[in-house]
Amino acid sequence: MNVTINPGKLKGMVRVPGSKSAAHRALFCAAFADGKTLITGAGCSEDIQATLRAIEMLGAVSEEEDGGIIVTPVSLCGPDERRAFRLKMKQSGVSAEVRSFDCGESGTTYRFVLPLVGINGETTEIKMHGKLGERPVRELMRELAKKGMAFDMMRIKATAQGKLESGTFRLPGNVSSQFISALLTALPLVEGESRIEVEGPVSSEAYIEMTEDTVRMFGGKITREGNTFIVDPVSVYHSPGTVQVEGDWSSAAFWLTANALGSDIAVTGTDEASRQSDKAVTSLLPRILEGGSVIDVDACPDLLPILSVAAAVSPGTTTFTGAGRLREKESDRLEASADMITSLGGKASVQEDQLTVEGTGSEKGLGTLAGGTVNSRGDHRIAMSAAAAATVCNGPVTVTDAQSAAKSYPEFWNDYKALGGSLEEA
Repeated sequence: MNVTINPGKLKGMVRVPGSKSAAHRALFCAAFADGKTLITGAGCSEDIQATLRAIEMLGAVSEEEDGGIIVTPVSLCGPDERRAFRLKMKQSGVSAEVRSFDCGESGTTYRFVLPLVGINGETTEIKMHGKLGERPVRELMRELAKKGMAFDMMRIKATAQGKLESGTFRLPGNVSSQFISALLTALPLVEGESRIEVEGPVSSEAYIEMTEDTVRMFGGKITREGNTFIVDPVSVYHSPGTVQVEGDWSSAAFWLTANALGSDIAVTGTDEASRQSDKAVTSLLPRILEGGSVIDVDACPDLLPILSVAAAVSPGTTTFTGAGRLREKESDRLEASADMITSLGGKASVQEDQLTVEGTGSEKGLGTLAGGTVNSRGDHRIAMSAAAAATVCNGPVTVTDAQSAAKSYPEFWNDYKALGGSLEEA
């Protein structure tokens, strides 16, 4: 689906969807709890659907009920529950293969599930789409292979087998924080104490802290000493009963940036005390609008596409650093962001792990962009960033593969129209 947006400011109220990061973590912990858990606010994005398929593959059952998702954990799912679940899946036309599931393009689902399939040790096939098979994971697989597991890695699928053992795991801190988070989620369920030793600087620290918070909410025991995590076994998580997933700052960033560029949107659902690293949008936007900034996005790389839109109409030159990991997202998000800005008539260039954007603004105020066609490359964050950019363009903006927004924000285009956005779908 392509979308053509006519220029114009947005106005109204919008409630952002639940945080994918928080929902993934809660769902995986709930799957290995001692009782049912009601998780509210998780949303129905494509990535969350991937994690629901994952926990069902692991042996849990999930059902939509009471305004949320009720997870019946592995420990309570006997033969009768599994048969009922398989029948439901068959009637809805969905495969119910217990040890094979489709991970879609969800990097979080993929990385978290790798050690978790080692809890019971059964061979599992993980199917992948898009660029997911190219994203970094070998460092995590290497450490898991030292502790009883084995992997067969291909571009479109991976096979995992073997039972996970406790011990010492050594991982780089600058490749993906999800390596550490995946182990922090799985190791409490393994007999014996484990240690995770993180080498070098740690990227996206806030997401590791979010994982610690969630694991502890479910009764897990983690002690941190610098960059070493000591994990005590609990055999099974303890369900807190109900988990409310907080609003997603990554999704809020599109509307907050549109506000900074002249729209008037009341954004609700976010938590000012959140651990989410993308909450940094509130402090980074003012710096960009002042012009002439150097912004390190190592801790919040997903913000770069939408922040580059703000930079494109701000005074002076903005340089984004620490963005190398963006090359391994759904697209080469560093190049895609630069291409988005230039396609709309702005100036942007990439140098290794940096993006430089020359703004059209001046000391008199913000500038504008011309408009044009943005190739989203099937990347949800590029598609939604281009939509925000349309509010400061002089001509229409066409976004290709606009349906990709559903990966994280299924209602994005409906919300855009509800806020007064004028667009046509083709």
